[in-house]
Amino acid sequence: MAGSSITVFVTKYALTAGIQRVTARICSDISEQMIKYTDEAGWHYHCHTEGKDWHRTAEGAVARAEKMRQAKITSLQKCISALEKKKFSVDKIKEFPCLAVKEGKS
Repeated sequence: MAGSSITVFVTKYALTAGIQRVTARICSDISEQMIKYTDEAGWHYHCHTEGKDWHRTAEGAVARAEKMRQAKITSLQKCISALEKKKFSVDKIKEFPCLAVKEGKS
């Protein structure tokens, strides 16, 4: 199968572009885990790990994309929680030491 065209499902960009079904070639000279493909605009892409960046089945791709989605939601929830705990007030403004600016220079 090395070097031959295969249909795969790319999840590398699933959170931004969705799951993509592409015709790709396995880069057997580099790794059996690596594929390359070209999109309609002529851009060339490489995906490195089967089961992470690309999949042989749609079901495998959907499972990986769901895992990626949940991880992103968890990450964003942590960020939101940290922002909700942050409070700003005039009395908590800190002095920021900086060098004096010489006249005529910025």
